[in-house]
Amino acid sequence: MKQTRTEEEKIESELNEQQQKIEELTDTAKRIQAEFENYKKKSEKDQQQYIELGKIMVLKKMLPLFDSFEQAKDNKEILPLYNQLNSALESLDVKRFEAKGEKFDPHIHECVCQEESSQPKGTVTEVVQSGYKIKDYIIRHPIVKVSKGKKEEETKNDNIKENTEKRDT
Repeated sequence: MKQTRTEEEKIESELNEQQQKIEELTDTAKRIQAEFENYKKKSEKDQQQYIELGKIMVLKKMLPLFDSFEQAKDNKEILPLYNQLNSALESLDVKRFEAKGEKFDPHIHECVCQEESSQPKGTVTEVVQSGYKIKDYIIRHPIVKVSKGKKEEETKNDNIKENTEKRDT
């Protein structure tokens, strides 16, 4: 009976060891599977970033062509090509900056000069060269002219008018 008990204990001990090994191997397999899933997700993300970078590099090289079409869009023969180019850009998620009339932002706009105008100080008065962005990435900053406010004489005249109107009322 003692032999059977020792044999049983030995078998039970081996069984426990085997069970422990199975648990360790299962745990290792789960970890490896999780690491592989993370690797797969990272690879897909990296691939998307490379595709976006490739788009951006090509678009940067094509900006002079876009500018030429922008300048020639008033020509009736060029207009269909211009519209086709804009449709292609939209399909690539490329957006042209609409900066005229906006408040100047040095993080977005590139100012070439300030000019007196009837618009409030710091307002974009003219877009010299269009800017483009794809999603949140700026491909090229728009080059703009910015208002530095009204001429001094106009400001004085406006102040005189305001004072006269206040006095008359």
